[in-house]
Amino acid sequence: MNDLAKFEVRESDFADDLEGIQVRFQRVKMPSGDNNFFQLPNENGEFDAIKEIKGRIIDNHPFNIFFPKPIGSGEPPECYSRDGKVGTVYGDCKSCQHNQLGAEPKCSNKRALFVMMSGKEYPIELDLPPTSLGSWGWFVSNLLSVRLNTKMVEVIVKLEPDTNKAGIKYAKCVFTISKHLTEAEYQEMIALSNQYRNNTRGYIGEVEADEEIIEVKEIIEKRPKRPDFSLAQMILNKTGYGSKNPNRHLLNKIITGVEESSKWTEVETAKFIDYCFSVVPEGEGYTDVEYAKLKEIFDGTVISVNDVEDFLNA
Repeated sequence: MNDLAKFEVRESDFADDLEGIQVRFQRVKMPSGDNNFFQLPNENGEFDAIKEIKGRIIDNHPFNIFFPKPIGSGEPPECYSRDGKVGTVYGDCKSCQHNQLGAEPKCSNKRALFVMMSGKEYPIELDLPPTSLGSWGWFVSNLLSVRLNTKMVEVIVKLEPDTNKAGIKYAKCVFTISKHLTEAEYQEMIALSNQYRNNTRGYIGEVEADEEIIEVKEIIEKRPKRPDFSLAQMILNKTGYGSKNPNRHLLNKIITGVEESSKWTEVETAKFIDYCFSVVPEGEGYTDVEYAKLKEIFDGTVISVNDVEDFLNA
């Protein structure tokens, strides 16, 4: 910390600096490859390498960003959604053509965490890439299982190296509890959350050519051309849609567009795996959280024969 920060200063001087500008949250950069250091901007606009982020999450929410041009073109996003539900250009994210299986280029689904770190006057922003959303879901699920939420704990975020099925190395965020907050500290968190909510919910950090989108694109491009039958079967079994589930054939119709069959062909299997990769790109790295997510999607999709026919005829 700058030594001047220890001096007694006039609050009006801060107000003078802020007049006519919008304060930007410092945005932590995720590393490329399996590097295990975050990049945190300092007061000079340079970046310090840090191994962990420790602090209290005052807010978090999903958001989507869509780049129409090829990655690396330097073009800004054409559409973005601050809540992961409604985009600025294309509207409803769930039905948007750019957020569907097989879309190219595809909208990037991410999550913004706003963390109040010790020594910081403002929260810092950490944008979780798609490859870290499974870890986040697992962490939140564990909290909820003992009736906790993310504002009731102080967290430590670290980077853990991983390798996808195609052999591409990357770093994903992992979350642990540093300490449980007292009731008084929790009330402070609520006050901070309310104080910054208009900013955290209405703010999209500066967007660069997105390394995470490149990574997911490479994962898809470098997967083996021949479909992995064993992976498809494992996913079906884990989600309860194995060979003994009568709805498996209905699921097959909806996802692959191919009529019922007792044994999937390479075409059907490839389409099915592509669909699953669009939900979680790690493939065999699925956790119970990702399987639960797929099951929820399958259960919501396969309701009845009539619903499937309506879907196919739409």
